Amino acid sequence: MRFLKHLVNVSTIIALALLLVGLAGFSPAEAKDCSVNDVLENGECDEELAKEEGKDAEAEAEALMEPPWLSFVKMIAALIVVIALLYGLLRFVNKRAKTFQETKALHLVSGVSLGQNKSVQLVKVGETLLVVGVGDQVQLLKEIADPDEITAILAKQQAGDEEPFLGHALGSMKAAFSKKTGAAPPTFQHILRDKLAASKQELQDTRQAFIEKRKDR
Repeated sequence: MRFLKHLVNVSTIIALALLLVGLAGFSPAEAKDCSVNDVLENGECDEELAKEEGKDAEAEAEALMEPPWLSFVKMIAALIVVIALLYGLLRFVNKRAKTFQETKALHLVSGVSLGQNKSVQLVKVGETLLVVGVGDQVQLLKEIADPDEITAILAKQQAGDEEPFLGHALGSMKAAFSKKTGAAPPTFQHILRDKLAASKQELQDTRQAFIEKRKDR
């Protein structure tokens, strides 16, 4: 909500600035009130009106005599001001969004569906990774606190692999279970135990590769 309020405030300031720029070229015209006696007695009103009309004509003539390049420069200057305001607004929005992402304590790293409204989620809470089973209830399956292991998992996840960290092992297990005809459906805990056993070697290989990569640097 605070972010939206800041965005509305900045947009309002920009709108007011553009309005002031648009109104800067306008100035109210002053006219002298003339009475009937002035017109009948000495014609002062006609003289004043003539002077004002002359001034207006001179101003219009000066505007028409203004070089085209000067009008072009003014237009470019106004365009630069608008672009600068939009750029400042974009920087402000990006900064706020980045700060929000960095300060968010809970982040979903990866997840895989096991069917029947059951899934396994890899959640980052602060500096810790939690493997959570989501079904009829939410259950903590494993807590990963080793910094090297966490770094290896996050590095692999950010690499943009087609299959996430948990997806490869679980996908293979689901395919193997589906090929077994006449077998009872595996339980949620059974799948999770098999998954952890199958992914242990893969995680160790990933961790070792990451450590070797850091040593090479």
